[in-house]
Amino acid sequence: MNHIPTFNFRNIGRKEKLVDVLPWDYSNFYQTEKVHCHDYHELFVITSGSGVHQIDGIEHAIQSNSFHIVPNFFSHKFQRDPGTKGFTIAIQSIFIEQLCNFDKVSNYRALFDKEHIINLGATHFNSFNFFVNEIQNESINDAYLQNICAAILLKLITFINPETVIENTFSSLVRKTLELNYKKRLSNEQYADMFNMTAISFNLKVKKATGKTMIQMQNELLISNIKRLLFNTDANLKEIAFQFGFSDYAHFSNFFKKHTGNSPMGFKKDIQNIQ
Repeated sequence: MNHIPTFNFRNIGRKEKLVDVLPWDYSNFYQTEKVHCHDYHELFVITSGSGVHQIDGIEHAIQSNSFHIVPNFFSHKFQRDPGTKGFTIAIQSIFIEQLCNFDKVSNYRALFDKEHIINLGATHFNSFNFFVNEIQNESINDAYLQNICAAILLKLITFINPETVIENTFSSLVRKTLELNYKKRLSNEQYADMFNMTAISFNLKVKKATGKTMIQMQNELLISNIKRLLFNTDANLKEIAFQFGFSDYAHFSNFFKKHTGNSPMGFKKDIQNIQ
């Protein structure tokens, strides 16, 4: 299987933001009809049309009056039929953490624990019309954009069951194992032992199920959570490096820059500028 590209704001030619609106006719927009993933969450707003949206190998029909939520690092391809209208909202994990810190009652994280396909009737979808129209205004400032996005997410929470149990599929078991162990930065062989498999068999099965190797997914999870810590705390960079299993800051900094194109200090400054 070919390597699945992972996109971030920088390599699609967009300025780093907590929330951004990506029109489907955006000239530098990556090819959504080919399998890819991204280091931010995506919320597809589909006002009309049809097609097929494949997420982690599972096909979902594209329908009018619907929302498709793709969590960060989930592989997918969005094949819309001609005439299908809508847009995509890119949402950084850091923004979700901000919302959770501000509103401790609403479970925003439940929207991004797995993929969600929310098909609404015209009446329910029309209740989003004000927000859908406002968020597409090209002159909207970042603060208002974030507030409109928060309002959309808050309304969407009511259309999912936060207590829905994720199916015990191999890919979900892999993700749960990663969540418990990613800070240890284990080898593929160590993960394979947990599944009572040989390293080669395990690697093939993981790649078939997710399109990536275990180490690729581990690195993605590391980067996502390092970003979260850089944003939410004033911890010393060396302390953060130690928390994620790096023996020295230079190794930590090189790892982060390799996967993001930015140094930990540079990322922290960019986020402060966004704020």
